[in-house]
Amino acid sequence: MSDNVVSNTAAESSAPVAPPPEGHVIALIDLGTNSVRLLIVRINPNGSSESLFKYREMIRLGEGAYETGVLGEESMARALDTLKIIADLCRNFAVQEVVAFATAATRDAGNSKTFIKRVREETGISLHAISGKEEARLIYLGVSSGIPLERKIALFIDIGGGSTEISLGNSEEYFFL
Repeated sequence: MSDNVVSNTAAESSAPVAPPPEGHVIALIDLGTNSVRLLIVRINPNGSSESLFKYREMIRLGEGAYETGVLGEESMARALDTLKIIADLCRNFAVQEVVAFATAATRDAGNSKTFIKRVREETGISLHAISGKEEARLIYLGVSSGIPLERKIALFIDIGGGSTEISLGNSEEYFFL
C-alpha cells in the first residue's frame, strides 16, 4: 500500500476491509493534471453518507502536455498504474458504482480519447473528461454542501495544475465566471 493513503476509516491498517452490505458504496475518482484522488463512500438507507476510504497519489499526468499538446507515455503509464491500484481498492471495498472524472490535462490533450480508451481497457474504469464549466459546477456543489451559505453570495475558486475555475453562488444557484 502506498504512503499516500490519506485515511482509512474502515480500519487503521494498510489492508482495506470491505464494508458491510447495507447501503450503496460509491467510488469517486478525480484525475487531475498533477494528482489522482479517490474517495469511497457509503450512502446509507436513511440518506446519510459515510466516508470509508481516501487515497491520493501525485502522478503528474500533465507533465509536458501543455508544451507538446498530448499526454506523454510516461505520464500515462503513471496514471494507469495508479488507476489499477484504485480499481483493486474498489473491488476490496465492494464498490457498486464508480464515478470517474478527468480535468484539464486530459480534456485539453490531443490524445485524450486514446488515453480514456486505455484507462477503460486496462482498469475497467470509465473515465469522463469534463469541461471547465462542469468542473466549476461540481466544485460549487461539493463546497456548498458543507458550508451553510443560505442566501449569501460566495466566491468559489479552484486553482488546479492545468486550469482555474471561478464561480459565484449561494444556497440556491451558482454562476460560472
